[in-house]
Amino acid sequence: MREPLCVPYLPNEDIWKAARDFLQQTHAENSIPIPIERMVESLKIDIVPMRGLQRTFQMEGCTSRDRSTIYVDEWVANHREPRYRFTLAHEVGHIRLHPQIFERLQDEASTPEKWRGFFARLPEPDQLKIEFQAYAFAGLVLVPPQHLVHEYDRVAPGVRQMMRASSLEDVPREKVLEIAWEKLTAMISPAFNVSNAVIRRRLKFDGFKPEDL
Repeated sequence: MREPLCVPYLPNEDIWKAARDFLQQTHAENSIPIPIERMVESLKIDIVPMRGLQRTFQMEGCTSRDRSTIYVDEWVANHREPRYRFTLAHEVGHIRLHPQIFERLQDEASTPEKWRGFFARLPEPDQLKIEFQAYAFAGLVLVPPQHLVHEYDRVAPGVRQMMRASSLEDVPREKVLEIAWEKLTAMISPAFNVSNAVIRRRLKFDGFKPEDL
């Protein structure tokens, strides 16, 4: 009987180091928005749209067992650019952070259906660790900390001015902060070509809070 798969805990610092190494290797220009598609292809990884991947297997992307191909749901690739970009970065996260999974996949999964079955058989805590780590990696790649700080400092003064508007004078502070935080994330996200949800997670990951506005 083979040993159970071991999914290690990774500190945030280790995930950021892996993301930084990937950025330095594939995007020395350090500009935003991050050209994730070009970066993936620079590693000789093929990007292949697959019709019905999300509908059939409840996955927007997956990676071949030899790590040479990332499959992305065709509709997502053609119609949801921010989600497509995040899916690519997420799959690179699996490639960089979870080599032990692909080593196990060598003889257990060769199709999206088998990959899905393999993942479903993992204990739930391991599933959660794997997905959190890949999500964190993708967010750090697409929204690097130094650029996030720059964009936050750029838009925060205008958001603070909005919070002082007379139309909000009688609104409870909690509600004002909620409105302001949504405004701030919406103003930052276009610079990175990611969704507002990604910016909210990145701000939280880096310790930014609405109360700090």
